[in-house]
Amino acid sequence: HPGTQEDILQHILNWALNDNDDQNNIYWLYGPAGVGKSVIAKTVAIQLEEEGKLGASFFFSRTDPASNNVSRLFTTIAYKLAISSGSPDLWNTIEAKIEHDPSIVQQSMEIQWKRLVVEPLKEVSGKGVSFATALILIDGLDECENDKSQLELLELLDQAEFENLLLCIIVSSHPESHIQD
Repeated sequence: HPGTQEDILQHILNWALNDNDDQNNIYWLYGPAGVGKSVIAKTVAIQLEEEGKLGASFFFSRTDPASNNVSRLFTTIAYKLAISSGSPDLWNTIEAKIEHDPSIVQQSMEIQWKRLVVEPLKEVSGKGVSFATALILIDGLDECENDKSQLELLELLDQAEFENLLLCIIVSSHPESHIQD
């Protein structure tokens, strides 16, 4: 339908730029193959980056071995958050975590999430540093290697709210039943 992508794009941007504490911290963009989810996700990423609100993005791709699994997801997100934050404190905190334990980049998704994203954000926010770039966009979740990794990732992202992290997260995927649940 003409205008549908524009309406969805505007809805997502309104959600992402709204500082309403009552809204969910995860936005799920879903639809069947070919409806333009990735185009919308890329457009959202560009517009949020222009607004100074995009913390990090990651685009899964089933055909690319470097981005069809979770092995580089949280290292990429941590790196992009550090860059986009403009905070030397966040950069230094993440760098210190890696220097202290270089094997962290090869550890489980849960350990990478906690040590490279959650702990640094908490440590830096505990110092009074606030971020305007607290939005993470993950496109093509269903193109990640397997259902187990997809579910584990969603569980970790859902914990952001319970960790008192002021993160908004946009995830796009096909409406797979295991993701919907």
